[in-house]
Amino acid sequence: MRTIRLPLSPLPEENQVVALPPEAVRYLSTVLRLRAGARFVAFDRRTGMEADGELLEGGASFGPARPGVVADAPALLLQGWAKGDKNESVLQDATELGASHVLFFAAARSVAKVEEGKKRTAKEERLMAVAEGAARQSGRADVPVVTTPVPLTEVLAEAAAVAERRFVLVPTAERSLGTEWVHHAHESVAFLVGPEGGLAPEEIALAETFGFVPVSLGAYVLRCETVAAALLGALRVLRTDPRAPAKLR
Repeated sequence: MRTIRLPLSPLPEENQVVALPPEAVRYLSTVLRLRAGARFVAFDRRTGMEADGELLEGGASFGPARPGVVADAPALLLQGWAKGDKNESVLQDATELGASHVLFFAAARSVAKVEEGKKRTAKEERLMAVAEGAARQSGRADVPVVTTPVPLTEVLAEAAAVAERRFVLVPTAERSLGTEWVHHAHESVAFLVGPEGGLAPEEIALAETFGFVPVSLGAYVLRCETVAAALLGALRVLRTDPRAPAKLR
């Protein structure tokens, strides 16, 4: 069973019952659909400590703090809903390359229809099967958090609560992802990628209000499913390079 990990600073004292920040409540209760009694691990990236937590009605209680494990910081992929089997291809690549979250959203330029009702449930089950299969094949002990298409505002809010560095991929952006990010690869990060037609100007502007920085991947325009593999592949290389600047995470 996958361990739920939640950034929280500072960590509460042992046996202390505290109210969680609104973004943490939304993440645990709405996104992950956890209920009172669910267990999770809270970690403080600043001190390198972590503590076991239990979700309660109106808050959470915590055990004693202990030195945390050195693990990859969260890597979130926010992907505009694409057509055909592209979404499954993106999810498979993202899972194999270590993404902690793959959050699909309904974009203004999404060509594919977002299913509802039984069709949506079937799509959710199919995506989870893809993620689980990719995790097993790649040797991961967990699977990423996956959502079927939700409003863009929801995935932006979740990324703002989890990721220290946030980027929106825009082919015409003046800033390069490499220069903005290469020395911060060990920090938690979120990438916002549009569907086949890219992101609409108003979507880019909305992302900026959530702290996303517009960046480009260079002179070439990539397919949406190629962007995810390029981003997360580069992240995997940087995080496994012993010469990369490391920091507590």
